[in-house]
Amino acid sequence: MARNTKEREQFMLAAGRHGLTEHTARALLRVSSTLTRLAEAQCNGDWPADNGDKDRQHQCAQCLSGWHRSAIRKDGRCIDCHATDRAKALAPEGWTVRVQGDPRGYVLRLVNAEGREIGVP
Repeated sequence: MARNTKEREQFMLAAGRHGLTEHTARALLRVSSTLTRLAEAQCNGDWPADNGDKDRQHQCAQCLSGWHRSAIRKDGRCIDCHATDRAKALAPEGWTVRVQGDPRGYVLRLVNAEGREIGVP
């Protein structure tokens, strides 16, 4: 718990140094938490990604991954794609968002115009 708190505080400091507002940084932390939870579910085969029932999965219209019916939104996209789009919308102008599905590192990273990366815990 202390490690995660320290990483979050370090991210807040780095975000401030790069000109992100506190509101934007906190919103990115929330999205990153969601993306990390979903990446862990996909990796472990837990709900809502697999839940041990591959026959009853529904496919996301955007990423084509299998999810439980409750994880598919009315627009046909999964909650993972929606969270990724939220992160992209929160990124300041000139920044890009990189999302990787491996939960062993930072799932969400911000890259500024100079190419510097900030991992979002």
